[in-house]
Amino acid sequence: MTNIKNLLIRLGVLGICLLSVFIIPEAALADCDCPLIFGSCDSATIRDLFIPDSTSPMATIRMKFNVMCDDYGNNCAASQAMIDSLMARTAAVFEPARIDFEYSIEYINNSYFLYAFYSTAVLDSLKYLYADDPEHQYNVYIKDTSAVSIAKFPWSGVSLTYQGGIDFKTASISDDFQWHAHELGHSFGIWHVWQGELLYNCDPNGILAQYEPCYEYVDSSDGDCTGDFCSDTRPGPKWQSCEQPDSTLTDCAGTPWGEIEIYNIMSYCSDTMECRDEFTPQQCGRMRCWINSKLICYLDIVPGDVNGSGVLDISDLIYLVDHVNNDGPAPVPLPNAGDFDCSGGVDADDVYYLSDYMFNNGPAPECCTEY
Repeated sequence: MTNIKNLLIRLGVLGICLLSVFIIPEAALADCDCPLIFGSCDSATIRDLFIPDSTSPMATIRMKFNVMCDDYGNNCAASQAMIDSLMARTAAVFEPARIDFEYSIEYINNSYFLYAFYSTAVLDSLKYLYADDPEHQYNVYIKDTSAVSIAKFPWSGVSLTYQGGIDFKTASISDDFQWHAHELGHSFGIWHVWQGELLYNCDPNGILAQYEPCYEYVDSSDGDCTGDFCSDTRPGPKWQSCEQPDSTLTDCAGTPWGEIEIYNIMSYCSDTMECRDEFTPQQCGRMRCWINSKLICYLDIVPGDVNGSGVLDISDLIYLVDHVNNDGPAPVPLPNAGDFDCSGGVDADDVYYLSDYMFNNGPAPECCTEY
């Protein structure tokens, strides 16, 4: 340990205990009255730190497709070509968020799960049997029958367990559909654009009255604390058409909704690509923030490679010291790639951890599966 201390003294980090700027006290969220606050990524200030531009490091998510076939390996629910087409469309949609995907495919011979009527219990059994390394990759299940298709939010506590991932039927991954991108949006921490309207039915004395602070009115000025917590998405009703609603549809104050987010991936305006093909910058920021906060182990990175060179070496230690001590560049592709002690942020303890590994045969860096 003496060698480590000497090195850190020379690098100027000993005695420094700076937390990454991406950690904030929960008090910073006190201005939001909506009860659906689950973490610092619900803060507009923190979310906006993660809004990417064209130079932001690409966050590559590991994904595994588990495709059901019959007992003889025939009639598989999806072909390689179908999945490749799906992922090409998905990558294009997520490119503005600087998120892409590395995926593999496994064909599973099980007629029961290929053709079963899917209840929650059946889906749970499927995932229990076939989830593959869910702590480190996002599992997708494709079968021939109707889908439950309920994505788990990153704050749910089960995203990195066998219960995470998502399932689809064959038809829903065809060239005409964007369900996959929509459900991934939920898995990465964004709500429906009509979230506020969903929660509250305009009755201040009703059973949903507690969610009135979440309701986003047409003329709302606090879109960062209501609805989907993104002020750059327009409020609106749950709407399933590529045409804008007429003036007869109004918010709880009687104001016509006007133009709504029919092109947003997180709308319900259409299942097809005809409408839904975009995320807003704040939605992109929320996704990158929640991936950094809860899903860092999905990233296709070398643990400890904080400078993104593809290998772990002394340059990573120097890079991490510069970040902690001198406010240098954050670990790439997202800050918590440098959180080795699972404290929820990057600080001097992570420098000590990496130094101990390099010079004293200490434990190897790993991503954090729990916070």
